[in-house]
Amino acid sequence: MDARDYDRERDKDAMLRIWREIGWIEDKKPHTEGMDFYLEACRTRVCEVHGEAEIAVSMLGGTMRVLEHDLPLAIVAGVYTGRAGRQQGHATALTAQCIAQDAAGGAAVASLGVFDTGFYDRLGFGTSMKMRVMTIDPRALKVPRASRPPLRLGIEDAEQLHACRLARRVVHGQVQITDWRNTAYEMKWNEGTFVLGYRDGPGGTISHFAAIDPGGKEEHGPYWVWNMTWSTREQLRELLGVFKSLGDQVHGFRMEDPPGISMQDLIDRPLAWNRMTRDSAFGKRTLAVGTNQNRICDLPRCVAAINLPGATLAFNLRLTDPIEGYLPADAPWRGVGGDWIVRINGASSAERGHDDALPTLEASVNAFTRLWLGGHQASALAISTDLSGPTGLIEALDRQFVLPTPCIDWAY
Repeated sequence: MDARDYDRERDKDAMLRIWREIGWIEDKKPHTEGMDFYLEACRTRVCEVHGEAEIAVSMLGGTMRVLEHDLPLAIVAGVYTGRAGRQQGHATALTAQCIAQDAAGGAAVASLGVFDTGFYDRLGFGTSMKMRVMTIDPRALKVPRASRPPLRLGIEDAEQLHACRLARRVVHGQVQITDWRNTAYEMKWNEGTFVLGYRDGPGGTISHFAAIDPGGKEEHGPYWVWNMTWSTREQLRELLGVFKSLGDQVHGFRMEDPPGISMQDLIDRPLAWNRMTRDSAFGKRTLAVGTNQNRICDLPRCVAAINLPGATLAFNLRLTDPIEGYLPADAPWRGVGGDWIVRINGASSAERGHDDALPTLEASVNAFTRLWLGGHQASALAISTDLSGPTGLIEALDRQFVLPTPCIDWAY
């Protein structure tokens, strides 16, 4: 399989065709403009079939917050194959090569959004924590209506909106995407999006905002809140107050829980609303689903980010990494499989080797990534995944390897 970099002049028409075939765009200007922003922001590699691009993988750069550290992140922003290139194995191999290239360039972690779980497991990815999506009636919000009118913001503000996203409240597991054109192409693709927010930042910069997609249901909703960015309690409550101000006409907003916060705490009589609207299009229910997957690319750097002064864990880690089977022999990086000695304490470390005096944990990189990032107990992963070890080690991991629930807080 021969791959090369995307060439706009040579490949744009083929890329438009592929995206139409997979249903990502329609023949309208906002979608084609959005694709241009996307491909400018990403590093894209393509494979040809019958002399034209048919398979492509796009990568974005960013960071992932792990406790107090920002680790360099490789984001698989898109994997797409036209109808003539399906089921040939090229997309999987090309994705593996792109991850290997970014890992060799310094990425400590890789992440992607999935159409379903299972496919990318073959490249070492493990499912992240579930996100909760709730439909709320704005009239039930336990906040006052907005006391000042929000500003209308648009695509011309995309660079400032992106800067506001980068400056939002920091949480464990949070992803930051570097290129501002990521926000621009999201606004183009979410056709009909309107953005309401405030300029309370230094020099009148955007401080907090909500990007909302009516989804063709302009009168009563439910609307989809695909981005809500804020830094302080007051800013969050003000944005929710904007939703409440729209509640005389809009009967439903669908939104993810804000990072670390349950929207159920901010709604009056949430269970009653659920019962009363059970069979309605505006049903006030919560959906929980995991749509992101992550994998460790640099084990020493990832483990070093987990500083737990109260922990005294030391163990052998026998790690398997399935991505190796999809990489050519001359790949600059071949995964993280092998034998490691891991210590979790105030100065955590991972180094190649094996110590006969230590217990051994066996796991795929898929399962160990889920343990490493947090939100999953070792004892639970030992039931649902291929992580295994002595009972005493599993129990010690449950007691001492305790992290905040991770929240990626960025859709891709």
